[in-house]
Amino acid sequence: FMVTIAWDDRSRIRLPSIDNHHKYLLQLINQLYDNISSGATPHILDEVFNNLDDYAIYHFTIEERWMQGQLYPELASHQLEHATFKEHVAELRDRHLRRDSYALLKTLTFLYHWLTTHIQGSDFQFGQFIARNTAQSLNNAPAPLETECAGQGAEPTTLSHSINCSTSNT
Repeated sequence: FMVTIAWDDRSRIRLPSIDNHHKYLLQLINQLYDNISSGATPHILDEVFNNLDDYAIYHFTIEERWMQGQLYPELASHQLEHATFKEHVAELRDRHLRRDSYALLKTLTFLYHWLTTHIQGSDFQFGQFIARNTAQSLNNAPAPLETECAGQGAEPTTLSHSINCSTSNT
């Protein structure tokens, strides 16, 4: 049987664009689990790692830009967590490419840990910081995603370089 992780309020930091990024990561985690469970080919799993790279580059850039704009006092430690994520994913990808039999399980475990510690911990704290400074935050929030989707009454749903916009389901 398949076990997937459902989106819930523990992962929500109440910043719609960031929450959408986190939902995308949750989809990647569930996709990885499904691929492992179904015995997916290495080629399919390579694509999961490509998506993780895209996620890290795109999401971390947006999140850190927002934090800089808000003069978030924990920015430096947050950037360090992001750098550690990228390094760890690169190491896991290398293990996967060497066909290390434990690489996929280690990747799944790492991503679940990231969800529960970073998103539900560090990112949640940032959301709380923003909530305390709501008016200022809304004026200084970076909006490249929203700008891409402007006029469509939509929120972005993917993090690829060619952003697709669709109606938000939050």
